[in-house]
Amino acid sequence: MLVAAYLQEKKNQGEITSAAINKELKNVGQGIANVTTSMKQLEKRQPAMIIQTAKEGSTQQARKKFKVTTEGISHVQDMISNPKPRKK
Repeated sequence: MLVAAYLQEKKNQGEITSAAINKELKNVGQGIANVTTSMKQLEKRQPAMIIQTAKEGSTQQARKKFKVTTEGISHVQDMISNPKPRKK
């Protein structure tokens, strides 16, 4: 979600694709196998952190576009301002 918020807010990308998110994650050595699954989990949270805004194509594998919600941006800002220690 941090990468999605970064792309949306700092790189001025209105809608973010799973591919763009994973590309940025890979650039820092943190690529994940299925970004869309992670995005769907964030979409199901209450309140939703991310929403799907478009789908290019009719298949399940179609490219999906997302947008970080206001609540998602606030959550990211809180994570940055108040970092929690990582679990070992």
